[in-house]
Amino acid sequence: MNRIFRRGKCLLLGVALAASSAGATKISDLETQLAAFNARLDQVEQREENYRKDLEASKKSNQDLALELKKGQADLKLEIQNLRQELTQLEEAVREISSKLSMLEEKLTLIPQQGSTPALTTASSADTTQLAAAEAQTREAPAGTAAAKPASPSAGIEKSAKTASEGYELGVKYFNAGNYDAAAAQFTAFLKANPGSKFAEDAQFKTAECYYELKDYKRAVLEYDQFQKKFPKSPNFPASMLKMGLCFEKQGKKDVAETIYKDLIATYPKSTEAAQARNQLNKLTKK
Repeated sequence: MNRIFRRGKCLLLGVALAASSAGATKISDLETQLAAFNARLDQVEQREENYRKDLEASKKSNQDLALELKKGQADLKLEIQNLRQELTQLEEAVREISSKLSMLEEKLTLIPQQGSTPALTTASSADTTQLAAAEAQTREAPAGTAAAKPASPSAGIEKSAKTASEGYELGVKYFNAGNYDAAAAQFTAFLKANPGSKFAEDAQFKTAECYYELKDYKRAVLEYDQFQKKFPKSPNFPASMLKMGLCFEKQGKKDVAETIYKDLIATYPKSTEAAQARNQLNKLTKK
C-alpha cells in the first residue's frame, strides 16, 4: 500500500514538473512574440515620425515658394507699370511727330510746283530738322537690346478691309508673310474697332508675337500682359507666360524672368511651355 502511494506521488510530481516546463515554454514564446511586436511598433512609429518631418519640410518649402512667387509677382506688376509709363510717353511722341508731319505736308502742298519762296523753304527745313530729331528720340532703344522698329500707327491698315473678318485675315496675311510692322498695326486697328470679335483673342496674341519678333521686348511684354488679362482661359496662356519670361530675360532682367518661369511650371506643370521654362531656368542657373 505504501509502495503504491509512493509511486502515485512520484507520478503526480512528474506531471507537475512537465506542466511547469510547458508553461515556461509558452511564457518564453510570448515574450519572444512581444519583443518582435515591440520592434515592429518602433519601426512604425519611426516611419510615422519621418513622415511627419517630411510633411513639415514640404509645407515650409511650399510656403517659401509661395512667398518667392508673391514677391516676384509684385516686382512684375511694378515692371509692367513702368513699361506702361514709357509706352505712354512713346505714344505721345508719336502723336507729336504725326502732327508735325501733317503740318509739314500741308505746307508742302502750298509750295508752287516750279519752286518755293525762301521763307517757306526755311520754315520747312526747320520743321524737317525737328521732325528728324523727334523720330530719332522715339527710336532710341534701351541698352542691351536690339533696336526695335516702331510700328507706324497707320502702316499696313488697308481701307479695303470692310468687315471684321477681313481686317483680321489681313493681319494674319501680313503676320504669315513676316511683315510684323504691318501685322501689328493691322491687328491693333482691328482690336480697337472689334474688341468683342471672336478673332480678338488670336489677334491680341499675334500682336504680342509681332513685337516679340521685332525685338521690341518692352512693347511685347505689355501686349502679352493685355492678352493674359483679357483671355485668362486661353490655350495660348502658357505660351504667353513663356514669351513674357523670355522678353525679360532678353532685357537682362533675370530675376523677373525666373519668377515667371517658376510660376509657369507651378501653374501648368505638364505643358510643353513648362518643359521649356525648366530649360531656361537651368541655363540661367548655370550662368
